[in-house]
Amino acid sequence: MKYILDTHTFIWWDSQAEKLSKRVYDLCNAPENTVLLSVITVSGTESK
Repeated sequence: MKYILDTHTFIWWDSQAEKLSKRVYDLCNAPENTVLLSVITVSGTESK
């Protein structure tokens, strides 16, 4: 399945995984899933 992450979820998944629920963490890390980021998410993290 494909999942699009918002800015907070992406940041937490990348550097603060303990803030994610077990379900979200497992979905993001499951090899059968594809994790996507929108262009807005990427540009939003550049200004932080």
